[in-house]
Amino acid sequence: MKPVELGVDFCGIRFANPFIVAASPSTRSGDMVRRAFDHGWAGVVWKTLGTITGVDHPKVSPCYAHEGWNEQLYGFENIDLGNDVPLQQSLREIYEVKKDYSDSVVIVSIRGENFEEKWKDLAKQAEDAGADMIELMFSCPHDIADSPDSEGKVAQQARTITEWARQAVRIPIMVKMSPNVTDIRIPARAAKTGGADAISATNTIRSILGVDLKTLRPLPTVGGMSAFGGYSGPVIKPIILRMMAELAGDSKLGLPLSAIGGVVSWVDAVEYMLLGASTVQVGTATMFYGFRIIADLLSGIENFLREKGLSSVSGLIGLSLPYITTQPALDRKSLVRAKPNLEKCLKCLRCYVACRDGAYQAIEIGPDRNPQILEKQCQGCSLCAMVCPAPGGIEMVPC
Repeated sequence: MKPVELGVDFCGIRFANPFIVAASPSTRSGDMVRRAFDHGWAGVVWKTLGTITGVDHPKVSPCYAHEGWNEQLYGFENIDLGNDVPLQQSLREIYEVKKDYSDSVVIVSIRGENFEEKWKDLAKQAEDAGADMIELMFSCPHDIADSPDSEGKVAQQARTITEWARQAVRIPIMVKMSPNVTDIRIPARAAKTGGADAISATNTIRSILGVDLKTLRPLPTVGGMSAFGGYSGPVIKPIILRMMAELAGDSKLGLPLSAIGGVVSWVDAVEYMLLGASTVQVGTATMFYGFRIIADLLSGIENFLREKGLSSVSGLIGLSLPYITTQPALDRKSLVRAKPNLEKCLKCLRCYVACRDGAYQAIEIGPDRNPQILEKQCQGCSLCAMVCPAPGGIEMVPC
């Protein structure tokens, strides 16, 4: 069997594969990073170094909340404020890990708030400890420095902070974007102007997961109170896919991209790469399922490449971008219609109810409770196929 090349070049650095453990509790210490590398992850983003003014203890309890079915990951919120490992200890561990894993890539996330010297000092200390790259983290949605009145200054902040870091280090700089903006391309361009070598997208989405109806307290609840947190997990992937496509398609940007958001399988990773990502970061999923998920990511993407006749993972990057256009430019002559498969039909009539109350009233109830399509009324919206509980019970066919 012909070998498939899984390695990628990113900012002049060779990664054994495109998978990176994102800055998260999974990368808070040297012991955890070592285990990630031992499992086969090509790189890690060390959990953010740098304290927040006025916060002596970054941890609160509990700091997580999630929603899902049967304990499966769906949506996840955290109000974690940073790395609780002392800075000097983290720097020693970075040095020791790089000494023992010279072929693995260590990216160090840093946060210096609005202080120039703090950004420069953290960047230089990370470089001196052996970091291959740094990731600038000023987009955390629950950081107390991320106040609502700062949104109009996001681009200026991105450029200024990147310039500070660029003055301090020679290693590549990746800037982590916030999804809590109207147009993600604007701060990304500003970061490029400031000297960024790459863009990672995105951080978590500003959120409140829910409210406990017994106590009437928002979740997660800490001593009876809560705060805005960062939302992650599979539920945010469609939003980040859109932003990845915007960044990759921006002719004014032209920087390599690292995708972050909702990756739990190789399919998610491939979708990000098809829309322009060179590397893919995984955070929440490693917390839920462990570092071992890298085996499924690697085998899945390798099999997919063979299936498509591609010799390298780099061949995936951006392949789907030419198929994105504006909604007004879509073909109005193309039409599909619903076609029920009566052998699989459960006669539940969910399709009938959905079409009657939410679409074009193009389904009627036939003999033996079989759905019948009124072809002249069917607009091919596919709602009926979505609500059908029987796999293949309704197909959308060209007409």
